[in-house]
Amino acid sequence: MNYSCVPCNRSFSSSRAFEQHKKNSPMHKKTFSCETCNCTFRSEKALVRHRLQCKVDQEASLNHHPDEAALSTVLARCSILDTSAFTFQNSAQTLLSANPVAITTTPPKIAKSKRFRLKQETREYFMFPELHSKIAEAVLPEIITIWFNENDDDENFSCRYHTHMMGKFTCHNNECKKELWTSKKVAIEISGYGRNGYRAIVYNQRCKSCNCLGTFVMDEESYIERISYRIKRWAGVEVMQPDYDRKLTKPHEQDYCEGCKRGKCTEGDDL
Repeated sequence: MNYSCVPCNRSFSSSRAFEQHKKNSPMHKKTFSCETCNCTFRSEKALVRHRLQCKVDQEASLNHHPDEAALSTVLARCSILDTSAFTFQNSAQTLLSANPVAITTTPPKIAKSKRFRLKQETREYFMFPELHSKIAEAVLPEIITIWFNENDDDENFSCRYHTHMMGKFTCHNNECKKELWTSKKVAIEISGYGRNGYRAIVYNQRCKSCNCLGTFVMDEESYIERISYRIKRWAGVEVMQPDYDRKLTKPHEQDYCEGCKRGKCTEGDDL
């Protein structure tokens, strides 16, 4: 009985000699086999080209592997002994282009974003110790040292003055249609203490539409001007009174002013 080696075109008289030939021959060191056609190729590229041109193999692939997931099974049928030349990805892309399959994808679910709700203001009055350094600069060079009293309950003041400043308010009630309003009559109470100490309390206003407290944004220039002027006057410094804007404004809404409710606003009836 003869044993034939098709790739080498040689015949052997015994199976032992044939097996030894396949073990030692360079032709058999790197081979790529197609079990469907019982063919052997020296390179993966030749195997892929064979599979694209082989009608029988194409029909088998289409009949038995109708989806993309079966491509791995198609490649597994070919016993690839060496994948150094080409990657599995290149082979899969080549087969997919020759045998297009229907691919169904499901779009990812996108979580609905939560509606952003602004936090409503709860403070009826404010203090701004972070602006003390600017007040200290404004009273120079006449007054070298001043200090800010952050105790809003300290009634041991030596003098007190009520005035107004400017600012704007925003309503953060999500159910209210009124968004913001401006005011030139924001009540401010300035108290004086020993050694040029002072405390300034600014009173909030309420929304006329829903009666909620507003979020206050001050006019910083008017705040610094009012307080520095009053500190100088209490210290005996001769200063010229600022020329405040005397334009006519809308009537002050006493019912919505926290200063008026406490008798701290010059526009109220209790001061």
